[in-house]
Amino acid sequence: MRVFVTGAASPLGRILVQSLVRRGDVVIGQVRRASGAAALRTIGAEPVTADLMRFQVICDAMAGCDLVFHLAQFFDFWARDESLYYRVNVDAARNVMAAALANHVRRVVLCSSSITASDADDAWGEASVWYDDGRVRTSFERSQIAAERMARAFHERGLDVVLVNPGLVVAPNDTGWIGRMIAQCVGGRMRFLPDAPMGWTYAGDAAAALLQAAERGAGGQRYIVTGETLPLRTYLGTVARMAHQTPPLFMPRPLALARAFASTAIASPLQRRPALSLDEARFVTTGFRADGSRAVMDLGIDYTPIARYLPPLVDGYRRALQRFAA
Repeated sequence: MRVFVTGAASPLGRILVQSLVRRGDVVIGQVRRASGAAALRTIGAEPVTADLMRFQVICDAMAGCDLVFHLAQFFDFWARDESLYYRVNVDAARNVMAAALANHVRRVVLCSSSITASDADDAWGEASVWYDDGRVRTSFERSQIAAERMARAFHERGLDVVLVNPGLVVAPNDTGWIGRMIAQCVGGRMRFLPDAPMGWTYAGDAAAALLQAAERGAGGQRYIVTGETLPLRTYLGTVARMAHQTPPLFMPRPLALARAFASTAIASPLQRRPALSLDEARFVTTGFRADGSRAVMDLGIDYTPIARYLPPLVDGYRRALQRFAA
């Protein structure tokens, strides 16, 4: 089978690409940088260095593909330019869907996020995520919800789309938002955290769910992929203890929001990332709970316990920090 993967050089993308190559698929992986292209060649994929905003380039690269996995997204709670959320999470996804439709691709698996899958306005067949009704949605969430609605419109036009919503994906060598928080705890730099519940997903489980959704998932349906739910401070406190660091102390919501307002006021004139952004404070002080049982029943996912995957993962971050310090 010929498979096209966007965001192929991301931590989750690399795991998915490795699985596809191992089963004998020809994998064309979209990347943005030469370093990502080199990494894909190492694992046996064919890289395409391209901006997803260039429709014709993506359409040509996708020619002859049977299956598309769209993983590329901007997952963060701060951006110097707010339009980045919609350019990456909505406009780029629209180009990928349009290219798949033009190429008569058999199926598209769209990787979104559990934190966008609430009970309200759910057209994907499952509403199994809960958070406080008064929560203010972040820019990331608004853009991903828009992307899911756009993908639904493509499905109704005849493109077979399956939606997969992992929780907070924990992966080795992650330089994104989750990886930075883990690295801060491993390095002993995370002092305070709220206790909001979070749904966690091991990257290997997320990749397995994407593969199974492609083969066994029902078109036009959503599959939430979330293993264990733990408060943010509990999870990252475990990371800190494994790295022989002091676990973060509790930060109440009012203090977190006040710190975010102050940090933003200081950083905004300089166009720098605040120590704690407003969206980040909103998210980490409310969190979310997700039910990933449907992925178990329909896709056969066997979630890896946190106690099994976290020790080697933390050790990898610790060794990486030591190499960087050296």
